Amino acid sequence: MNSTKLRKWLGDVTCIIEGESVEKFLYECAQASIPLREVKLLSKTKIEANFYVRDMKKVRKIASDLHMRLELDEETGLFVYLRLQFQETYKIVAFVLSFILLFILSHTTWNVHMKHIPYHLEKEITAQLQQLNIYPGSFQFKAPPVEQIEQILMENVPQLLYISVKKRGTIYTIEALEKIDEDMTENTSPSHLIAEKNGIIKKMLIERGQAVVNVNDFVQKGDLLVSGELIIQDEIEGEEEEKEEGVYVRSIGDIYANTWYEVKVSADMSQRSYHVAGNYVTHYELHIGSLRIPVKFWPRLKDKQFTTVEEVFPLRIFNVTLPIKLVEKRNFEQTEKERNRTEEETKEIAIEHALEDLQHKLGKETEIVKYYVLHEVVDNGKVKLRLYVSAIENIAREQPIKNEQLRD
Repeated sequence: MNSTKLRKWLGDVTCIIEGESVEKFLYECAQASIPLREVKLLSKTKIEANFYVRDMKKVRKIASDLHMRLELDEETGLFVYLRLQFQETYKIVAFVLSFILLFILSHTTWNVHMKHIPYHLEKEITAQLQQLNIYPGSFQFKAPPVEQIEQILMENVPQLLYISVKKRGTIYTIEALEKIDEDMTENTSPSHLIAEKNGIIKKMLIERGQAVVNVNDFVQKGDLLVSGELIIQDEIEGEEEEKEEGVYVRSIGDIYANTWYEVKVSADMSQRSYHVAGNYVTHYELHIGSLRIPVKFWPRLKDKQFTTVEEVFPLRIFNVTLPIKLVEKRNFEQTEKERNRTEEETKEIAIEHALEDLQHKLGKETEIVKYYVLHEVVDNGKVKLRLYVSAIENIAREQPIKNEQLRD
C-alpha cells in the first residue's frame, strides 16, 4: 500500500466550496501544499473537491480568509469512524468496563488443585501457598513465578522430595512426593572406605568396619582406610586349630586428614564501588511486540547514573497470553566511588577471598588450619599471590566390594 492510498484509507473528505474567489482558493491551496483531488467545477462560484482529513484545518482557514462557504459533503476512513464511535460515550464506557472486568476475572485464582499429596503435607503446602498469595480468589499479580514457588516450597517444607507447580490460566495444580525414611532404604551392600586424597590421618570416627590405618599415618589417594571384611576366628572342638571366617559389612565412618592445596590469587589495588540509594523513581512502559509505549515517564531522570530493575507483568485473558506486557522500571540512583588501597590491604583481601573460595569448594565440614605465602609480586596495579594452604577434611570415600573379592 503506497502513501496516497494509506492516507486516503485513514481519512478522506469531500467538500463543496462556494464563493467569488474560487481561483484564489485553488491558488492558496497549492501554495500551502494541500493536495486537492477530483476537483469539479459545479458553477462559476462553486467547486467540489476531495482532500485528506489531516488538511481539513488548513482548508477551513483558507476558505474563511477568502470569505467562502465550505460545506461538508462526505467523510470516509478510519479516523472518521473512530471519531464517530468516540462520540457515543456510553459505548466506550461499556467497552472499557467490560475489558477491566474480563481482565480482573482472568487474573484471579479460581482453584488450587492438589494431586497425590498426603493430608499432613497438603495442610503445610496450603499454608505456604497462602503466604505467597495463592488461594482461590487471590489476584495473580501478587503471586511469584512458578519456578520461584517451587523453590520456596522445597526450602520451607523439608519433608518434600519433589514438587511440581503448574499454572493453567486461573488454576494451579500441585504435585509432590514425600521423602522416604532413609533407614528403610539403607544400603547394606558390603563396601570399603578408601582415601579420596593424599594426607596425614588426624582423626578417625568409625561406626562400622575394620580400620587398617592409624592416626598420624600418611595415606595416598586410593589407599584402603577401613575394610568391610571382618575376620572371625572359631576354635574347632577337640583341636588346637582355628578356623577363619569372613563376614562382610558396609563400612561407615569419617576419616579426617591433613591435606594441602596450592592456590593462586590476584587482587586490584584500586577499588571501584557502586552505591545504590534507597529511594527510586518508578516508570511504566507498555510493550506491544517490539513497540515500547511509555505510560508513566515522569519525573524525568537527570544527568545521573541509575540502576534499573525491571519487573514484567504479561497480560492474560483466561488461558490466552496477550502480546502485551506491562513493565515496571524502578530506577535507583547510583554513585560511583574509587579508592586506592595499600599493598598490605590488597594482600589481606586477596588472601581472604582465596580462603573463602577454597572453603566453599571443600564444604562446611572442612577446616582450614593455616596458610603460607610462597610467592608475592605487584604487577600492573595488581597484587599476585601463591598460597600453600593446610586443611583438615574428611577424605573417606565408599568403595563397593565386588563379588569376586568375597571369600567363600
